[in-house]
Amino acid sequence: DEQDEHPRRPKSKYAGEMIQMDASSFHWIEKEVWHLHVAIDDADGKIVGAYFDYQETLKGYYNVLHQILVICLNVNIHYT
Repeated sequence: DEQDEHPRRPKSKYAGEMIQMDASSFHWIEKEVWHLHVAIDDADGKIVGAYFDYQETLKGYYNVLHQILVICLNVNIHYT
């Protein structure tokens, strides 16, 4: 049976409709494991945010979300 264990779904129709986020660990620097947090637009596969950290953290995902809001969506964020 040639049925795919992970059935594919159609890509999103519009950019920004679905952003997928994940992190992966790798020896990006010799003798050090770093975690790359990345966000990819499902519709066109473009990277819309990325952040390196020493481990997979909520801080990493927040930094990626910040990039999406400020850079991609031009949201004006004010800190008090």
